[in-house]
Amino acid sequence: MNGHPTRPEDFDLYALGVLEGEEKAAFEAHVPSCAACAEKLAEARGRIALLAFSAPRVAPSGAVKERLMRQIHSAPAGAVSARRASPNAPRVSSAVGGPLLCLSR
Repeated sequence: MNGHPTRPEDFDLYALGVLEGEEKAAFEAHVPSCAACAEKLAEARGRIALLAFSAPRVAPSGAVKERLMRQIHSAPAGAVSARRASPNAPRVSSAVGGPLLCLSR
């Protein structure tokens, strides 16, 4: 990839975290210096974030919630993990992701 990504789907692939190798390296080298491509990547991340709303809503079992709450309460005080599975995984703003991550006690 020289300069601009040649395939429009590269923005979506990168936002999904599946662009690899030389293509990924070239993409990461180019986007920070190109406002047009940075905007296209932001749009792709927004599209990917919206995918969460396309799946049917499923209530987790009580066991899932219980296991999650145990993990939260067993974490050392002050330990907050904000890691994503991949550095280029979709970033979801709190306005979009917040409602998805809420669990009531």
